[in-house]
Amino acid sequence: MMFKVILNSLSVKIFALFWFIFALLLVSAFFIPQLDTRLYIALNSKEVNKYHQDIINAVRSQQFSRLLVTPEVFIEEQLNSSRPVLVDEAKNIIGAKENELGYIQDFMKYSTDLLRPQRKTFYDLSIAGPFSIHLNSDEQQYSYFAYFITYVDPQKEIANYIFDRPFLLLILLMLVSTPILAWLAYNLTEPIRRLQRAANSVATGDFRVNPELEKTGVVELRQVGRSFNQMSQSLATLINTQRQMMSTASHELRTPLTRMQLAASLIRRKMGDSSELQRIENETNRLNTMVSDLLLVSATQIKNSAYREHIKLPEMWQDVLQDAWFEAQELNIQMQVRQQIKSPENYQIYGNLEGLSSMLENVIRNALKYTHSLIEVNFSVQDNTLLIQVDDNGEGLSPTEYERIFSPFYRVDEYRTQQKTGTGLGLAIVQNTVQSHQGKVWAEKSPLGGLRITIKLPLWQN
Repeated sequence: MMFKVILNSLSVKIFALFWFIFALLLVSAFFIPQLDTRLYIALNSKEVNKYHQDIINAVRSQQFSRLLVTPEVFIEEQLNSSRPVLVDEAKNIIGAKENELGYIQDFMKYSTDLLRPQRKTFYDLSIAGPFSIHLNSDEQQYSYFAYFITYVDPQKEIANYIFDRPFLLLILLMLVSTPILAWLAYNLTEPIRRLQRAANSVATGDFRVNPELEKTGVVELRQVGRSFNQMSQSLATLINTQRQMMSTASHELRTPLTRMQLAASLIRRKMGDSSELQRIENETNRLNTMVSDLLLVSATQIKNSAYREHIKLPEMWQDVLQDAWFEAQELNIQMQVRQQIKSPENYQIYGNLEGLSSMLENVIRNALKYTHSLIEVNFSVQDNTLLIQVDDNGEGLSPTEYERIFSPFYRVDEYRTQQKTGTGLGLAIVQNTVQSHQGKVWAEKSPLGGLRITIKLPLWQN
């Protein structure tokens, strides 16, 4: 088991494959050239005996004598059919064609040992020799070297062409090693890509454990995957505990608040109404509303993380815009919508539809609450990101409050909020929803004179 783990180690794999490729290149560099048929190859005993028999047959058929009388060759030789040529003591070549002379002369320079005849191929011409023979002419004996010429398959020239060009040979070696290196690269990068996808899922609030991170890949990456799963479990536990505590605390606060409201009602019956009692009831109602909003925040966080799907952009804003348009007409407020996305149904967001729709509704309602007479809603796509801008022509805010309005329970100055209701959790919920979808939200001065809320949400990428 330990040996198997060591073999699956990243460092061992890289080290072993490096030496394997290096050894492959060395073997190729030394062995492949040996396949070159044009090398000088010593004839074995069987081949030597064959050529000796060919010499005997040539002497008996007086083939050598005819060469000496008529050295020109008139008949084309067939493929793999050998014929002899003679070389006298003056190095004159007898019986060769003009295109064969150069090859024979090159062969004679390097093959001179009668005890070790050799063979070499020049493109489609194979030459074997030398062999010593003695022929009688005019009652005198002359010595000659005999060489045998054979025309071989010309397709072997392709291999010879490669051997003649080291650059092509290098390319061939690279082609051999490329699949091995590609296999190594895939085995290294695929677990990393799987880990990246898991990290993206955690970033979007999906804390599910991925068992594949611990089962596939090299040992080091499996260990990283195991640690990543443990981190995901810890984050999920921590967030769930926090949400449960918030939900429990908010729920438990309901009981004393209800008792306070009941006590205030009993006091009014016994002692009559008073400004102090009215103040107690107002503050109690306000606390009760804040507790309800806290429960809403907790529920929103749970929904944003637990229930996610692929949402087409129009699904997110269609119903919200219809409701906002109706409300704007009731308030005698002009509402303009600019949808600058071509084929918005082709774009998707991975998230919680209810949470995203509620986020957009909160921002538009906030603009309707504080505008004088006009709001504008703009949708566009930039750099694979959905951009939403909501403007109003209200009083606006000072720059120091642009960040504070997203804090829970923060309320702006009384002049802006007079005769307005709310606990200050609306934009806090918006920011929580946007951040849980890996987006950004901020406030700035609007070109209309009031406030602009800008939301950026990443689009789903396949």
